[in-house]
Amino acid sequence: MKHPSFCPFPFESIAPKSWYKGKPERVVPCCNMKTDVDDPMGVAELAESGASLSEIFNSEQFSKLRNDLANGVKNSACDYCWRLEARTGHSPRLTALDAVEDIPTLVDAPVLSKVDANIDESCNLRCRMCAPSVSNALRKDYAAIVEQNLPLPQYYNTKQSESQQDPQGVGVFFNLGNSYADEIVDLSPQLTEIKFTGGEPTTSRTFWSVVDRIDNAENISLNLTTNGTKFNNRFYDTVNKFGKRHFTISVDATRSTYEYMRYPFSWRKLEQNIIELSERCDADTTSIHICSVLTVYNMLNIRNLVDWIHQNNWFADIPITWKCIPDPHPFESVLDVRWASKELQQRCVTNLTAALDDATEHTEPALRKTIAYVQSWLDSPPEATLVQSKRAQLLQDTVTLDTVRKQTYETMLEEPVAVFLDSIK
Repeated sequence: MKHPSFCPFPFESIAPKSWYKGKPERVVPCCNMKTDVDDPMGVAELAESGASLSEIFNSEQFSKLRNDLANGVKNSACDYCWRLEARTGHSPRLTALDAVEDIPTLVDAPVLSKVDANIDESCNLRCRMCAPSVSNALRKDYAAIVEQNLPLPQYYNTKQSESQQDPQGVGVFFNLGNSYADEIVDLSPQLTEIKFTGGEPTTSRTFWSVVDRIDNAENISLNLTTNGTKFNNRFYDTVNKFGKRHFTISVDATRSTYEYMRYPFSWRKLEQNIIELSERCDADTTSIHICSVLTVYNMLNIRNLVDWIHQNNWFADIPITWKCIPDPHPFESVLDVRWASKELQQRCVTNLTAALDDATEHTEPALRKTIAYVQSWLDSPPEATLVQSKRAQLLQDTVTLDTVRKQTYETMLEEPVAVFLDSIK
């Protein structure tokens, strides 16, 4: 039986997920702590004072969370998992719990052994579900939107001053500071896993400065979230120094839907990169995941991606495991499929259910979780007035980016999705 409240993350992991002036703005045990509160752990003052990651991990706030989770108390900082479990029966907490063999040892002797660090906002893609504070390349869109006097998308309404200062999208404002980069290197002898997210880590100078200085890489599992666009000889030489490699490649769809969402990269080039990754890393010590963000845009095409993974796994040395984030960030994002029509939701469920016929252990868990999420909104739809408002914002944001990028959702997305967007007008 699953433990009713225990979660391993706060007992072994720390995740500094945003930075300002070289100091962490948001420090949590894991990246799944999605809340409307900027500082759900209440450690902002500690971070502002220059406290180290080790000091924050051993703080009263983290200790209280550990005590709550070990004693059956559902701490509100973890509401994301509690809500998701109540609605679908699945959550990142439960997935992480599956890998834990000895809960008492973790409870009695928590040790910081895993660091999950957002590096900075350096990136080469301009994804539809992202923001200029997380991808500096999106500042090009911000500048074009302002110049054409168009309404800013939902995701663009925070940290606007940096976008105004950097219209070419080359600056980095929210980067891991030198002292914290040094601390990660210093901590490496006790770490079993280092995870890097971005932005796109492989375009970040800070990422390379950290991994190039780790001397005991052979004892560490490198967990890298990447868009899969920058695999070159330097990349392979570096990642293959680590004892294990776990790649999470952000891919949401195939063909034109992929190119619409992960602008401006080519689907064909991405295919080649993923195949090459499997060929150039040791199969015994490497795992590859594709992680998708489910949105209105890809809710029908995502079946094609799952089919592609099934076909790839027939011959690949390293089989791909599929993961899916069913609810895009931020909370109640306009891209969430909960705002889609019942017809689209039902078609999405039908498509993914049919994909179960070919599913394996690499795809079945994510398929069932995603189906459960969409089905939950079919069974219990959100309030009608809120749906109407979210749909209007979705269309506005879609048209804004279409305009500055000279794209059209009518030609790039699945026809039923385009028809749904047309119906909002």
